Amino acid sequence: MIKANVAPLSFTDVRSDLYTQATLGVYELNRVELLKDVFLWAYERSAARYIAEVVRGALGRKAAAGFVRQKAQASVPEADREQFIEVAETELLGLHDGNFARYQVRPSECAAWQAEWNAGR
Repeated sequence: MIKANVAPLSFTDVRSDLYTQATLGVYELNRVELLKDVFLWAYERSAARYIAEVVRGALGRKAAAGFVRQKAQASVPEADREQFIEVAETELLGLHDGNFARYQVRPSECAAWQAEWNAGR
């Protein structure tokens, strides 16, 4: 990866033994499934963290889109950036009173965010 000028990805929430097993699966068995699952999990977890920040900050639609794009540009490889942004935006569009708890935000935080979001700003 380094010779190809592609930086290896690192996710602090991923257990090192899981990452090691997934990487070994690629090199020793030519199997990418576990490594793919690890990366997808880490991306989804990052997206969830950004969603919680959007809700806690009561960001409206435009501010949320800018925030997600800025975070993605800072931490997601360019080749995966648009897909990551799409995941985060899809999660925001699907957020409602019945599922906001999975992002560990308070009901009052969600209500304040919904008011700003629904105002269309």
